[in-house]
Amino acid sequence: MEQERTLFVPLAKRNKNVLNAKNILAMLENEFNYFIANQDELAAKFNGRYIVIQ
Repeated sequence: MEQERTLFVPLAKRNKNVLNAKNILAMLENEFNYFIANQDELAAKFNGRYIVIQ
């Protein structure tokens, strides 16, 4: 008997390492805080270029 396929995955079976909005915002905040703390050094190192936080 063929198992029915569905896009719904029960919460208990979901990968707990999946990035969610809260985790993404926390990672972005960490990167932004690093940028602020090291802004002078980064500006001197990358003078005239864009710095992108990914």
